[in-house]
Amino acid sequence: MLRLLNKSKRSQKAIWLMASIVVVAGMVVFYAPMKTPLISSDGKALPVSDNDLVAKVDKEEITARDYITGLDNMMQMYKQFMNQGGKEMDLNQARSMGLDKNLLQSLIRRKIVELEVKRLNLEASDEEVKARIREQFTVDGKWVGYDKYTRYIERSGQTVNQFEKSLREQIADEKLRSLVTSAIQVSPQEVQEQFNKENTTFNLVYTVVDSSKLTEKVTASDEELKTYFEANKKDFRIDKTQRKADYIYISQEAVSKNLQVSDEELKKDYDPEKFVSEVKVQQILLKVLTEKDRPEVMKKATELVGRAKGANGAQAEDFGALARGNSQDTATKDKDGDIGFVKKDSVKAGNYLQRVFTMQVNEISDPVADGNNIYILKVTDRKNKTFEEAKEALVASSRNRLSYKKASDLADEAVKQLAEKKDIKAVAEDIAQKQSLKLEETLKQTPLFASGDNVPGIGSNPSFEEAVNNLKAIGDIGVKTGVRGGFAIPKLAEIKEPHDATLEEVKDKVLEKYKKDKVKDVAAQQAKAILTDANNTVDNLKAAIEKAGLKAETRDDFRDGQSLENFNDITKVIPIAMKLKVGEVAKEPIFGNDKYLVFGITKRTDPDTEKYNKESNAVKERLLEERRSMTYDAYIDNVKKKMKAEGKIIVKKEVIEKLFQEMSAPPQGQ
Repeated sequence: MLRLLNKSKRSQKAIWLMASIVVVAGMVVFYAPMKTPLISSDGKALPVSDNDLVAKVDKEEITARDYITGLDNMMQMYKQFMNQGGKEMDLNQARSMGLDKNLLQSLIRRKIVELEVKRLNLEASDEEVKARIREQFTVDGKWVGYDKYTRYIERSGQTVNQFEKSLREQIADEKLRSLVTSAIQVSPQEVQEQFNKENTTFNLVYTVVDSSKLTEKVTASDEELKTYFEANKKDFRIDKTQRKADYIYISQEAVSKNLQVSDEELKKDYDPEKFVSEVKVQQILLKVLTEKDRPEVMKKATELVGRAKGANGAQAEDFGALARGNSQDTATKDKDGDIGFVKKDSVKAGNYLQRVFTMQVNEISDPVADGNNIYILKVTDRKNKTFEEAKEALVASSRNRLSYKKASDLADEAVKQLAEKKDIKAVAEDIAQKQSLKLEETLKQTPLFASGDNVPGIGSNPSFEEAVNNLKAIGDIGVKTGVRGGFAIPKLAEIKEPHDATLEEVKDKVLEKYKKDKVKDVAAQQAKAILTDANNTVDNLKAAIEKAGLKAETRDDFRDGQSLENFNDITKVIPIAMKLKVGEVAKEPIFGNDKYLVFGITKRTDPDTEKYNKESNAVKERLLEERRSMTYDAYIDNVKKKMKAEGKIIVKKEVIEKLFQEMSAPPQGQ
């Protein structure tokens, strides 16, 4: 451990500033060893031990403990930065988002960097680590002292040894990066071109030809479909075992129609605090001008939260005074940050103000990131819905809960009857009669389907797939399974092993793929026809667009980094626009996400020289940083490819799968 024993005093403000630095610095710690044993969801020790290998990079090992701890930390960091509040992310979500694969690649990359650092003798010295610690834990030019430094580290959930080990690795990584990228340069011409690209604005006339809206224009005769199928037969081979199932379907909606809920029952569920209609809010807004500024802005926001709450025994400061002195919202800062009452039904999902409806009066939020803004929020008043105002929502909630239970009970009854009678039609008739439904509304059949297929009426449902896949013999009956809108109990009707498909078996898929392929050609032809009619003149473009039956859109002051309505893939737009003169039309449609963009320039505004003189250095540094990052990433990737080719990177996929199976397994008895 590095003993840095210099002592000094500092203000409460500085304490919160340092705490926020620890948070930012701690982000470079990808994982920290945990002391708890590896356990499954039922509390039992996993068959995989702490030291079992997940991967090996040359002689460096990545253990099960490293992997699990890293996955847990990655999930927590994702939750924090995506503003998910109290909502937990489960392992299946993490896997579906690819976090498990990202983690493994990051751990492997880390080991590669460590090996390169050792090979090139670039390890960080004790003096370099001490200097970095002093740099990060200094306020007003003074070192905070070893005791306070230790407290800050421990509050972040690490030991001092863990933090300093991570810092040592970070410094070594920076030294390797500096060595690899030392020759990177950017010419004045490149800076000028990048500045012009970012700061030139255009007025556009444009339209988007969306191939998905032209599908009905694509038709196929039986002969065309057959020819297409024969030419692409391998794409339609059925590689998985297919199953067909009859199933009894219990609809929650059908059950709900016969439910009546009294006001007395509803009042038992009525809690005014759960039915907030309006909240009065004060806010402090801090703006993030560039991504490089984000850590500093977040540090300041954390400091302001501490001052407003009165952290560590200090007296809380007036929120309004803090808003007047620090908020960058010109519309509210002089009003103590007061934005008035905010109605719950007027705030869109994902908006930063969503969280105020879960806060109590006088509660102050932690910093809330929303794009390039960071907010601190305080609730000063709340208005709750009366019982009558909340009644509609209470009825919906109660009916949903009761209908779910009744549908589940009906499904259990069907399972019991099937076990006794083995006659799915007779049981379905009984269940249908109890719901006043027709037999065909209760007894349904799937087509032949394989794992991952979208089953009509069911959708893509792993639980239903598993229930059917577990049936081994024709006539076997499965378990009650939750499906879209209710429950299903399947009975196996047919099994078909992998085989070369006939056209009749996959005709719908063939037609779908045929249309998807051909509709792009139709869209491209329409876009090119518009350009032909426009004759490279923006004055003719609007008429050409309208002739094609489309709407001519306009966009003023369009610049790099912005998007166009209905067309998000704009990376090619600015480079092409930069080459056009005012009044000209792009010579070819721009393709992106199955859409074609056609546009022309009606006005162009070039940036002035004075602005270039002020911002050119920043542009140069940004270009340099981008190229350094690309060069460094390419260097590490090349080392990785070489090591893979030499067999020096080994991944134990079976250990990872075993970990996920055990961690995801429900506790026994559930």
